[in-house]
Amino acid sequence: MATSDEYLKKAFETTTGIHPLSDASVRPSSGFVITGSQMEKKRQDAKARGANYGPDAVYELEDSDVFGDGLTAMGDIQVVLRPEVSKRTSYMRGGAIASGGRPVAMNSDNKEDIFDAIINSDGPNKKANMADAIINLLKARVGKQETVNTSRKLNTEDQSSIRSNQAIEAQILGGYSLSDIEGIYFPFSRVEKISQSTDISDVLRSVIKKEDFQKDNISQTEINSIISKINSGEISTPSSSALKNYRTAMQIRSKYTKRGIGYVLFAHRDGINIDSPKSYDPSSRPNESVEDVLSRKIKLEVATVMKKIVSQIREG
Repeated sequence: MATSDEYLKKAFETTTGIHPLSDASVRPSSGFVITGSQMEKKRQDAKARGANYGPDAVYELEDSDVFGDGLTAMGDIQVVLRPEVSKRTSYMRGGAIASGGRPVAMNSDNKEDIFDAIINSDGPNKKANMADAIINLLKARVGKQETVNTSRKLNTEDQSSIRSNQAIEAQILGGYSLSDIEGIYFPFSRVEKISQSTDISDVLRSVIKKEDFQKDNISQTEINSIISKINSGEISTPSSSALKNYRTAMQIRSKYTKRGIGYVLFAHRDGINIDSPKSYDPSSRPNESVEDVLSRKIKLEVATVMKKIVSQIREG
């Protein structure tokens, strides 16, 4: 028996020409579209808070996001489909069921169709939805502070304005398979959560050497203890954490590319490009890799805190 959501989804699809008895394999999968104005707004927001707003920035989805609030409910890994999938994809402003939107073909350049997809809707709330869309589209055109999917509705309790961002929902006819995927944007916050157990002891042993600390009378046993504590995460320096994150990210990338995914980039809240050595040290040399830069920085950081760490170990 179909759930209420499934029933409503089929009812909406019927309005777009899909027969209610059609096989699941030909029905559309949901996704979202990122427009140029949305991306520009994201970059300007990043610039305002000192984050990366360059062409290499890939941003992680947030619960409240200019790309569309609530998109994280679809999942946190962003799947980038190949351009040819656009031939069987349509889009509209807002979620299909909630907004009663009117989808337009992704590749259409018909202004009336595009306007219809952004402005018009059907269902019991169509007048309010249309008014909201028109007002905010005009605001975006005049003030350039909003995007085509911005929504502001009245809070009747205190007469204030509630701002949100509607997703530009995509409907991909027939869904998609692995061969339709061009690449993925993997959330860096997930990398951070799973990186604690990543082994970096090889780097720690290569950069933390007894001869560097002979003048401080630090024994090899104490050095080994420090290496163990850093590798376990009990003691952390900024660059040792960064190296764990980087190695974890490379393991994740390898897993996906081995399955035929063309590329795996890491979506960061601040748009940081974790593949660039200059993200870790702006003065890095052209021949240095990310691991080279982080190994060098770990050595400096450990040297700075070594006396304090050893003092704590001896006292404990």
